[in-house]
Amino acid sequence: MLNKSISKMFILLSIVALSIPSFASAWTVTELQKNAASQRYLVRDYQAALAQQQQNIRKQRGTFLPAVELFYQAEQFRDGTDLQQEKTHSRGVELSWNLFHGFGDYYRLLSERQQQQVADLQLQEIQQGVQQQVAQTCLNLHQQQQNLQVAQRQLLLYQQEWQDAQAKFDVGLITRNEVLRIEVELENSQLNVNRAQTIIQQQLAQLQRQTLTDVQLADLDLSEFSTLPELNQLTQLQQQLQASNRELQSLQTVIEAAQLERKAARDTFLPRADLAATYQRGENELLMDDGDQRIPTASSI
Repeated sequence: MLNKSISKMFILLSIVALSIPSFASAWTVTELQKNAASQRYLVRDYQAALAQQQQNIRKQRGTFLPAVELFYQAEQFRDGTDLQQEKTHSRGVELSWNLFHGFGDYYRLLSERQQQQVADLQLQEIQQGVQQQVAQTCLNLHQQQQNLQVAQRQLLLYQQEWQDAQAKFDVGLITRNEVLRIEVELENSQLNVNRAQTIIQQQLAQLQRQTLTDVQLADLDLSEFSTLPELNQLTQLQQQLQASNRELQSLQTVIEAAQLERKAARDTFLPRADLAATYQRGENELLMDDGDQRIPTASSI
């Protein structure tokens, strides 16, 4: 009887502990979602892809700017009649600027910007997916905590019923079969408590993997699941869900980027205009001549 009383008191304390959340440095669902979205390695991969796409835009912008090239050339000549080799050196700088290229560079820049938007939407989509997984795990954990409370209350009731049945059996008011039936229900209730505790530990381990934290049950604040949200404007909520769906937005942006690439491909059928200027200086070691200095300027269409 003493063991039963101690077990009964332990269950009551467990129910009270589960019913009163701890708010001292507690992890809320929103904080867990933010932590998971910033720490998951999959999210970092998409962040790297977004950074690479930003570099592609900078590279494409370079096609609108003049290009400067430095060059150096050395040549050596010798035939059968010369006793000494003839060496020439030339160096210079070349400046070129594309004036027109059939608007292909313009459409490619727009396409790169659209692809950057696609990368950004894909990053947001992954972040939304990670946050949804964390929220679902927290919801499952909250439900299992509620199930554990119900199972513990049921176990408490069967323990009380078993004590009453044992007392009645001792004075001969009921048979042994009725006591055994209550004992079977008592064992089933204990199994339900153990099963709920096991599922809670599994959900907690999954939450730790998703958020890359060592969060414990005492650190969780799941009070926001205690009240159900109001669904008065269901049609408006559906429209907001479709408007905020990053996957749909990403697909639409991919289509727009492909259309811009198609327009950019037409530049092969249009004329091209370039402006180029070159400064070159040559030297001849055999003749001890500094050579000539030329600044030719040319334009081509």
